[in-house]
Amino acid sequence: LDDELMEGFHLVIFLMTISEQQREVYTEYLAAKNSHRTSEGIKFFEANITSIEVSMGTHLQKIYFPINPMCHYLNDRMKGEVLRKVNRDSPTQKVMDFIQEAPRVIDELKQTALLSESKFAKFMAPVVNRLVKNSIFFLSILINFLHLVGMKKVYSEHGTRFYFSDHGVEVVVNICGVLELLLCAYLIVITLHSRAPIIIHHGWNELTHKNNSKNNMIFQKEEGIEEFVPARALSATRGREILRQKGPYAQEFWVEKRRNFGSLVTWLDYHWLSLIMLIDDPHIVYVFFYAFLGYAGFFINVLFYGFHMLDVVTRSPTLQNVIKAVTLNRKQLLLTSILGIIIIYIYSMFAYYFLDEYYDISLSTTVKENQCKSIFWCFLTTVNEGLRNGGGIGD
Repeated sequence: LDDELMEGFHLVIFLMTISEQQREVYTEYLAAKNSHRTSEGIKFFEANITSIEVSMGTHLQKIYFPINPMCHYLNDRMKGEVLRKVNRDSPTQKVMDFIQEAPRVIDELKQTALLSESKFAKFMAPVVNRLVKNSIFFLSILINFLHLVGMKKVYSEHGTRFYFSDHGVEVVVNICGVLELLLCAYLIVITLHSRAPIIIHHGWNELTHKNNSKNNMIFQKEEGIEEFVPARALSATRGREILRQKGPYAQEFWVEKRRNFGSLVTWLDYHWLSLIMLIDDPHIVYVFFYAFLGYAGFFINVLFYGFHMLDVVTRSPTLQNVIKAVTLNRKQLLLTSILGIIIIYIYSMFAYYFLDEYYDISLSTTVKENQCKSIFWCFLTTVNEGLRNGGGIGD
């Protein structure tokens, strides 16, 4: 926001704050809102101002602030990702996690605002992204349904052959497969174009912060040495040091508003680390794996399309919470399983000494074999049979 616009915001915020406390100011402010000369301007500022309430002892204080234009690109997906990642074990942890997630969200908002100015913006918009994903999911459902009702197999001396019972069904499956291939390719392009710059920028920020914290190194101006040296005048080793300490946005790498790493080694190091950051991002990995399953389903075997049905997890917050209920409590679940094994082991020892006659398993009408000849076999049999059969531990 430019200075004049910010001055207007500050003035309106000041009037809104004072008018809540002084009746005379409120009357004047209300008159200005209804005035033909100032009403449009005040409505504009009020539409782009929001507030929060801060606890000030025994009362709540309303704090007004302007809404940054890029905040208009904040969507439900971004909000949902923050809500899912924030740890709610304590109020302090919740606030700290929210603060840590804020830079990533700001980077994504900046990138979304930048993309909106591109001539290809309408092809990269979030609504197009959702449409592509929904189309792929719909095609996957259709392919799997046709696979379910139309696939047959026949046995012969040459092996097992799989085929569709109707040629028309096979044609529809192939057409859907081709459409899915094209949409998967487009999804990869959209994802890389919209998210790769955000991931790389955030990754470099984390890397430089980590390196500076670990090495306790801050580039300062030393006596008799110039603070700024262009990358082309640096050695490859020094260039890599600056890249890893300051990042690719360091002043040394920018000449006449163009990036110049100065050496091939530094250039390769930048692109290699950026590639690792992309590969390390779960969303990028998911999209590429999703596309791989589409290609494998078309060129290798239709059964790979079945894995696309798991995309329902990413579409349902409820299912994501179910997964989190397991992953976030994996330690408790592991300890519970260990406790169960210990109890079964204790029971197996009693069975070995006192209840071994109940471990006779019939191999035929006349032959029986005792499965409790040792504590180890007693334990394995109890785990195997007890957890699966009714009337015992399994119930």
